[in-house]
Amino acid sequence: MPIATPQGTLDFKSVDKVTFVGASSNTVIDTTTGSLGVGVGVGGPTSNLHVVGDALITGNVVAGYLYGDGSNITGISSASNLQVVTDTGNVTSNTVQFTNATTGFVTTANIEVGGELTVSGDIQVSGLTIQTVSSSKTDTSIFAGTSVTDISGLSVTITPKFANSKILVSYDVNMGGKGRVYLRVKRVQGSSTSYFWSDQGSGGWTQSPGGGAATSTYAGTNTDTEVNGYPFKHLDNAGGLGSITYTVQGWTNHSVYNVCINRGFVDTSAAGHSGMGYWGRCVSSITAQEVCQ
Repeated sequence: MPIATPQGTLDFKSVDKVTFVGASSNTVIDTTTGSLGVGVGVGGPTSNLHVVGDALITGNVVAGYLYGDGSNITGISSASNLQVVTDTGNVTSNTVQFTNATTGFVTTANIEVGGELTVSGDIQVSGLTIQTVSSSKTDTSIFAGTSVTDISGLSVTITPKFANSKILVSYDVNMGGKGRVYLRVKRVQGSSTSYFWSDQGSGGWTQSPGGGAATSTYAGTNTDTEVNGYPFKHLDNAGGLGSITYTVQGWTNHSVYNVCINRGFVDTSAAGHSGMGYWGRCVSSITAQEVCQ
């Protein structure tokens, strides 16, 4: 039979459970546990608030943590979407690691680093010099003849880090000599050998040592004491990842002429002078630098 609408306070004493049963739901207040348990849609609540089904809360929910992946909760970042994470907050005190074996980080914007940047691999930035090798020759060399000769101490080997790089090759050679003296640079990569020298020898001759095709040249006499500095630069193509060796070579145009490196043809005692202490000797070098493209 219907019960009139209650007024005042319903006071239940010494009751373990109060169940309100309606047409489509029920509410349970269980006092048998250590703390009050309220169940909605469940006969025996196992928590302070036990709801089976949906719960509509129009205010704030304060929780120590939430179970589940939270995929249906709006306004909370999903770990599978970095855009959502950074929209929520773009600052972290944790370390971010990228383990992709090929490309781990890509940006079309700027990168700002406030502290030190440590890179254990290679950085490819257009125009950036990423490695330099150099060799200095501090002793002297003197040799005669028309045979093209490698000059000891003036050779470097560089292994490109990127196949499309450029290699800036340069030398500063101090040279004297007797007669016509010539220099060029030999390039060796794998089984391929080529040379840096002028396109054509003097007088329109063919490109050859006999034609005077060179990168530097000098003319001295049999009493010549001069030593002159000769610079050279060339931007070479890496041509792959194979090691490249650049060597300075020298020769003359006559069997009795001499190439002199780091000294003049005459640097012995003469006319009362005390030899090399008077004439002096020099240092030469060759350098190769890889430049990213």
